[in-house]
Amino acid sequence: KNLFYALLQSNFVFFKLYFSPDLDHLTHLNISGMNLLHEVAAGTFSGLHSLEVLVASNNPALTEFDMSDLGGLTRLRELDISRCGIQHLYLNEPIPDEHDDPSDIAHFDVFPKLRSVRLEGNPWHCDCELFEALESIKHILNDEFQAPHSASEAR
Repeated sequence: KNLFYALLQSNFVFFKLYFSPDLDHLTHLNISGMNLLHEVAAGTFSGLHSLEVLVASNNPALTEFDMSDLGGLTRLRELDISRCGIQHLYLNEPIPDEHDDPSDIAHFDVFPKLRSVRLEGNPWHCDCELFEALESIKHILNDEFQAPHSASEAR
């Protein structure tokens, strides 16, 4: 019950990920290098309330990622989804930066501690939705990632 780190990288997962609510003390999770991981279903991480670091890099079958699936992870500081097969990134809620006034943002509590996102090495399908998602998180993107300046800079 007091597991804090779970290093599951390079496992040959061919089923949906599921994490028991009993893992509520887990602070670091590494699910990198799972060649058959093609989906992170809604609610996958819902019981991991203490999660601070999520590393899901090098998952070539993972073609889309919905940041709203991380909803409820209010302690999340770092997210690494680099070098996957991600073409589409979805983000329904704004992520605040240090200059924002919490009283001015309706959804300030979605990712209040998120300060680092790694996205480099993905084969993005650039469209307006991706551009808007990147614009809202550009203040916490790792420096190695070069975001497009407009949706017309596709690929």
